[in-house]
Amino acid sequence: MNTQGRATAILRRPSRRRRFCGSGAAAGAGAVRPGVSLMEVLFSTFILSIGLMSLAALIPVGRFTIAETSRSDYAAACGRAAMRDLSVQRMLDYRYWVHPNIPANYVQFGQTTALPPFAIDPYGVLRGPAESGSFPAHFVGGLNFLPRLNLRTPAGVAFTLPLAERFFMAKDDEQFNFPSDRKLRPEAIDLSGDNAAGHYTWLATVTPAASERLAPVALKKSFQVSVAVCHKRVFRDDTAAGIAAEQVAQVAFLPGGTPMALGGGTVQVSPPLLVRPRQWLLLADGVQCHWYRVVSAPPRSDADPRSELLTLVGPDWVIYSGATTRAVVLQTVIGVYSTMVEIDTDPTWNKYR
Repeated sequence: MNTQGRATAILRRPSRRRRFCGSGAAAGAGAVRPGVSLMEVLFSTFILSIGLMSLAALIPVGRFTIAETSRSDYAAACGRAAMRDLSVQRMLDYRYWVHPNIPANYVQFGQTTALPPFAIDPYGVLRGPAESGSFPAHFVGGLNFLPRLNLRTPAGVAFTLPLAERFFMAKDDEQFNFPSDRKLRPEAIDLSGDNAAGHYTWLATVTPAASERLAPVALKKSFQVSVAVCHKRVFRDDTAAGIAAEQVAQVAFLPGGTPMALGGGTVQVSPPLLVRPRQWLLLADGVQCHWYRVVSAPPRSDADPRSELLTLVGPDWVIYSGATTRAVVLQTVIGVYSTMVEIDTDPTWNKYR
């Protein structure tokens, strides 16, 4: 075959294009279907529904995370402001303290050397139960364990509840009414004065410096101070649920009573405490007191949510001979701010009047 004949054969080669067949018997096995079946639509809808439900589940998680972040931010701001108030308002000056064990003649008290760790908590004294001179409340022998102090003014008048709220309640959580019409601006609930909700309050635990343990109270100037910020603090026990506002338990260190390792460790408490991970816990023994973060708190059983073994993280703990260590749990503590504070009572403008 010559070249012209081969070209003619190529041009006349039948087309291999696939044809669409009609319905009925004319439809062949190689026909292309232009749509999808009902089973494919249902399967795709099922997969899409799983994705949408997963996205919907993230909404409450996101709201919870935002609320936790907001509380943590308030706690940090409240802790820093409270630490400044402790120094500026002279709250660490022993002449401003009020307690049944502290005589009205502060000069006599200033000459003594015995000053155990204590809690500055006027708001808890005035809002708590009658036994609030101790910390925690209802604890027998609490006056020697961790005294809870009120404060007095320079005129010698003990704090009242309005005065305690003024100094120990954060005022950053403003309250607003949101109208149904979104075009209108939110309005403050109280336009006449204080518009704070009052959900954030604080107390301070104070430990004299070990280097000044033998110095008279009047000469102690270095204190380890921790400000504990509470959110919607509870002052009364929930007798119906069997939950104490301030729990207390005796502590045994593991293993074999040795002190906790660097940065924390595991302790055994008796009786068991109702505590959960990420919660704050206070350890005190009459010589020192420190706040710790709970890392692990396995429940005793499915029916008993209380915990006996607690894993804590925080500062080192020193075991003193003859000292009994106890743990205190306040369910509403959301943040703790700690630092070493140096007070100065020498300048003329700082002297007590």
